[in-house]
Amino acid sequence: MPAKLQFVVMSSGEDNRILSQLVDALAPWPVLIHQDASRVRPPLPSVIASQVQWVRPARATGWGDWGFASAILQSITQALRERPFDYLQLLSPSCLPIRPISDLIAHVSQGTQDHHVDAFALDRDRDTRMSFAWRAYAPTASERQKLLSRLRRWYFGHEPELEQQLSMSVMHRRQEAMGVDALRAAAAVAMTRALASNRRWFGPGTTRQTTLRPQDPAMNPPDCAVGSVWFGARRSVCERMVQMAASSDFRARFESLTMVDELLIPTLLMHAGREPGPSNHSVSPFDDEGHPVVMDPTQLKRAQASGRFFARKFRAIPDDACRLTALEWAGCRSEALGSQGEMPLMRETQVNLMH
Repeated sequence: MPAKLQFVVMSSGEDNRILSQLVDALAPWPVLIHQDASRVRPPLPSVIASQVQWVRPARATGWGDWGFASAILQSITQALRERPFDYLQLLSPSCLPIRPISDLIAHVSQGTQDHHVDAFALDRDRDTRMSFAWRAYAPTASERQKLLSRLRRWYFGHEPELEQQLSMSVMHRRQEAMGVDALRAAAAVAMTRALASNRRWFGPGTTRQTTLRPQDPAMNPPDCAVGSVWFGARRSVCERMVQMAASSDFRARFESLTMVDELLIPTLLMHAGREPGPSNHSVSPFDDEGHPVVMDPTQLKRAQASGRFFARKFRAIPDDACRLTALEWAGCRSEALGSQGEMPLMRETQVNLMH
C-alpha cells in the first residue's frame, strides 16, 4: 500500500503566506507545525486550517540550541500520539517540494531504506573528527570547548579550506603540515582523541558530574553522528528516536552542546534506523558563516538535477520567482502561486532553468 505521510514544520515566525504556500504544496497530507513560542503567530487562512495542527505546548526555540532540538522531538512525539502515519518528513518554511508529493510516496513505498538524511559518523576520518570535536565533546562556552577549538586550529592551520559534504561543512588543511606545525597537528589529534574518550560530562551551569553508561545507545562520544536536521523516517524509526531521547543520560550527553540539533538528530537516526538512505532534501551551498545561501535559478536547477524531492533555502518572499517555479514543478493548485498568478519573471526563470 502507498505510504501515509505526515509532515512536521518547524516555524519561527515566518510570513503566513510562506507557511500557506508550503502547506498547500503538501496537500492533502496533514501538517503539524511547531511555532516558536517566543514569536507571535497570526492565524493561518481558514482554507488550509483543516490540514494543519499545532504542537502544544509550543517551546521557545533558538538557533541550534536545546530548545530547537527538543521542539523537534516534541513534535515527533505528538505526531506519533495523534496521527496514523507511515512516514514522517521534517521541513522548515524555507523548504519547498520540487517534485510532486506522489513521487515521494512512491519512493518511500517501494524503497527499503527506513530513514533518509544527510549525515555521517563523527569518527569516519580524522578531518571530520577534528572539524566537529569542539561541538561534540564539550559544553558550549566551557574551558573544554575552548581547548578543543584551539586544538582544531593547531590541526588545520590558518584559513582552512571548507568542503560541503552531505549538507555540512568539513574542514581540510590547505597545505601539508611540516616541522613544528606537523608536531602541533599530531599533538592536536592525540589530545582530541583523549578528550573524546573521556565519558565524564558537566551539565550546563552546574558542577555535578554525570557518568554515562557505556552500554547505553549513543552514549559513547565516538559513537556519534553529525549532519542535517531535515530528515525523513518511517514510523518505527521515529518511535525508537523518541524512546532513546527520553533517557535522562541521553539529555545530559547532548543538551549543553553547540548547535546540538545537528548532532542529536543524526545520532538518534544512526542508532534508531537500520538502513539509511540519502536525504530527501537538496540543500543550497553554504556561505562563509555556514548558512545555506538563498535559492537562485542556478541553485534551483542544481536541486532539480539532484533527483531529490525538496529544496532549501528559498527566499521568504511569496512571489519569489524560484519559489513559484518550485511550486509549479510540484504540481500545486493555482492558489498556491499567490495573487499574481503566472508572473513574467517566473516564466523567464523557468526558461533559464531548462537550459
